[in-house]
Amino acid sequence: MNSPTSSSTPVIVDPLPAHRIDAEALCAWLRKTAPEAAEGLAVHQFQGGMSNPTYLLTAKSGKRFILRKKPPGKLLPKAHAVDREHRVMHALADTPVPVPRMVAYCDDPEVIGAEFFVMEYVEGRIIASPAMEPIPREERTATAYSQIDTLAKLHRVDWQAVGLSTYGRPEGYLARQTARWSAQYEGSKADLAADLDYSRMDWLRDWLMEHAQVAEESAIVHGDYRLGNVILHPEESKIVAVLDWELSTIGHLISDLAYLCLLYRLPRDLPGSLSPA
Repeated sequence: MNSPTSSSTPVIVDPLPAHRIDAEALCAWLRKTAPEAAEGLAVHQFQGGMSNPTYLLTAKSGKRFILRKKPPGKLLPKAHAVDREHRVMHALADTPVPVPRMVAYCDDPEVIGAEFFVMEYVEGRIIASPAMEPIPREERTATAYSQIDTLAKLHRVDWQAVGLSTYGRPEGYLARQTARWSAQYEGSKADLAADLDYSRMDWLRDWLMEHAQVAEESAIVHGDYRLGNVILHPEESKIVAVLDWELSTIGHLISDLAYLCLLYRLPRDLPGSLSPA
């Protein structure tokens, strides 16, 4: 394990008031579906940065599990799709793509107040910093290669063979994404300064719309593939699990690669961009 002072160690707290769950009800449900995770359960919450509240479950035996659930309150349709997260990771279980083992899924919000799933706990490091801190500089190249290798493994998976033939609409994926972004961009202008110069963004919008029709190359697309959404081996420069699949679908693989490369194209003084190697 990392030391408690390491910035690669997630912060674990008692569940926040708005995110508290009924541990007894959870245990009762787990006894029927996953007895290994039910007895003497202690529940803590991972703090910050997650759209779906995430909890550490520690059984009496000492074995640990992770619970992901939808957040409280009224949600947009198809948002916070924990069912999709569970489905895609379950489908990838016997592939070269490293994912946690799925333990149980519950679509009944009456159990703990929201839909949720439970998966195995994977030991390792979460590197939230896009600049790869606190990874030593001499290990960052190997870490980046592991990111690319893992993404390539994902894109090589036969998504139909693993049971994801109805997981998304691969046809016209980039054209749909570009059209949606263009509409969102136009809509955002109403909230910005009237004298703002949009000419360069307008040029980008027009260029993307003109070039969105490309040869179809369908793959499982993660949708948010970056260093902060993977678990790195405790000591090695190797990815041992890919997390946060709620935006995943079947689409064009170039979108994942472009998103991963985005940080390398941002100004160095912009918060979140990569610092010089």
